[in-house]
Amino acid sequence: MAMAAVWGPPAHAQAAPAAAGVADLFTFDIAPAPLNQVLTRLANESGILLAAQPSLVADRQSNGVRGRYTSHEALDRALAGTGLRATREAPNQYRLSLLPTAQATTLEPVTVTASSLYSGLPPVYAGGQVARGGRLGLLGDRDDMSTPFSATQYTAKLIEDQQAQNIGDVLVNDPTVRNTYSRGAGRDEFNIRGFTLFNYDVSFNGLYGVSPRNSSSLIGVERVEVLRGPNALLNGMAPYGSVGGSINLVPKRAGADPLNRFTVSYISDSQFGAHADLSRRYGESQEWGVRLNVAGSGGDLPMDGSKEDLGAVALGLDYQGERLRLEGDINYQNRTTDARSGLLFPPPSGVDIGRAPDARRNFFPSWTYWKTKEWSGALRAEYDVSPDWTVYGAVGARKHDFESMQTSWLMLNEAGDIGAVPARLNESLISKTGEVGVRGRVQTGPLKHEPALSASVLDIDYSAARIRSSTVFSNIYNPVDLAKPNIARPSDLPRVSDSRLYSIALADTISLADDRVQFIAGVRHQRVESTNFDAMSGRQTSNYNESAVTPAFALTVKPTERLSLYGNYIEGLSQGGTAPQGAVNAGEVFAPEISKQFEVGAPAVPRLQFNASAEWDTPFVPGLTLTARMLRTSSQIVDVANTQEIPGWTRFDVGARYAFNANGKPVVIRAMVENVLNKNYWQSAAREGLTVGAPLTVLLSVSTEF
Repeated sequence: MAMAAVWGPPAHAQAAPAAAGVADLFTFDIAPAPLNQVLTRLANESGILLAAQPSLVADRQSNGVRGRYTSHEALDRALAGTGLRATREAPNQYRLSLLPTAQATTLEPVTVTASSLYSGLPPVYAGGQVARGGRLGLLGDRDDMSTPFSATQYTAKLIEDQQAQNIGDVLVNDPTVRNTYSRGAGRDEFNIRGFTLFNYDVSFNGLYGVSPRNSSSLIGVERVEVLRGPNALLNGMAPYGSVGGSINLVPKRAGADPLNRFTVSYISDSQFGAHADLSRRYGESQEWGVRLNVAGSGGDLPMDGSKEDLGAVALGLDYQGERLRLEGDINYQNRTTDARSGLLFPPPSGVDIGRAPDARRNFFPSWTYWKTKEWSGALRAEYDVSPDWTVYGAVGARKHDFESMQTSWLMLNEAGDIGAVPARLNESLISKTGEVGVRGRVQTGPLKHEPALSASVLDIDYSAARIRSSTVFSNIYNPVDLAKPNIARPSDLPRVSDSRLYSIALADTISLADDRVQFIAGVRHQRVESTNFDAMSGRQTSNYNESAVTPAFALTVKPTERLSLYGNYIEGLSQGGTAPQGAVNAGEVFAPEISKQFEVGAPAVPRLQFNASAEWDTPFVPGLTLTARMLRTSSQIVDVANTQEIPGWTRFDVGARYAFNANGKPVVIRAMVENVLNKNYWQSAAREGLTVGAPLTVLLSVSTEF
């Protein structure tokens, strides 16, 4: 049997009703397309399950669905004119059949699951841009209404609709997150709840040490999952000590339908790109999947002298057997950013910081650059030992090569004078990681237990060399055209450090009253081993070998299907320091530092929701959607003495997208203007460094499927 007609939420999401009831309204924006594609999107966005023989939907077209309807109303509209009807068999479950007047043989329906089954992902909310749940590390996938932590999961549809180029472009939608760097930096760094989260600490499919080190292309990413707050029990200690939250990249998997999508794009001033997204499933039951994404872009960015070239490949493989599930990923990324918008260190405490400079007048010299080349791979396996017990394991590795010539500017006074010592910095990093675990379900009287046990290891070997030149000076308001210094490339990259992180964690989720009350308790033991070496002699300069135990407790109470109350105590871990030379205990290594969080919250599924962004499906032009977004950040303190401050800022973005059919093929045109008022502003003061917001930037793209 071919499995071309498959629609519905993931299998694990079918056990409980969706957060929205049968009579709830959903907002749909599904363009005319082959019926199979329309039904797949409709089922995923509304959480319903459909059953049909594949032959019923073959070679049929749908006029799509646009507007606000119940799931049944939307299904009727999708089927209008197709000769098919939908019959409700159970809550959120429908069977498709021929209308009585249609001439065909009605076969017994075959129930199958949607394309989202192949990725094992929770379903999405109406609109398709945000998911209803995501991975919580040790605990596995959890619905947001059953999650006693603050989390949001952004989907590939949001990435496409907003033309996001990196993680930072996605997280501008999150009011708890601010990007340290603006577009054109060649690097991502985030501030979550006031704490820095480095791109180094972003995980890929649940593994640290696999995602790109500086900035992640999103061509092979299905979802960006954000967890706010300390999370040592769930994910272990981040390799570089980020404690404010975690970000996990979920890779794309082949869906039920063959996909041939091609996108061309433009970013001002003259950066052009192309992206191909191809997928197929093979095998008697479509158990084998292949998803290939290839992209290339290059050209000038809005800042003077700044440009970026990117080549990226993402290959995702999967096998979905009756009890065994396998995943494999290979990623390659080659990124060169010239005259990148980097960090500007402020003047000494007490010296006022002047106004933000003209964002287009780049004070980073045209000869500065970052060049990164990375290969990474990961394998993951899950096996259902029984209906209630699953064992899993994963391994991954990354090779990171980096070379640069850069200036780390220091602001000297309020007039905007700056100084720096240009330097070449070359790096090589190899990371290897692994994880094994088991999850299960046990019923003890009225209590349901979901125990989870995992063990992980991460190994990072880092080599680097830095060669400096002499001091140069410029001004942020009137940049000087500086001559390129003659700095030789390092001939060798000596070993700088070796780090290893080991951990083992155990947790249990105890549920009662039909899962309306859930209590989570767990503990993790974390060990950190780190050795540093002298770059000149190779001599070991320090050795760190410490461990810590971190517990967590959380309670969730769901008084209604639409409201969930929670509270938690959880900790974060980061590597402890070493006493400096001259101290009484010089060289003493301290245990890992622990940050603690007490949190209460009340996630809900309201019928009306207000945000600083809006989308409007215009009634006068079918398929046309207008978008607007406002970002507001209050004033920020720069120095630890609280003597320096940068003013708050407000940024407005506007956009539109138009979906239509051309010669029977779906086409989507997207346009976005960021910082539409072309405002100059200091974007961030994170880590006691300043960054300038990007100027007005235009993004255009055209996508089609064939």
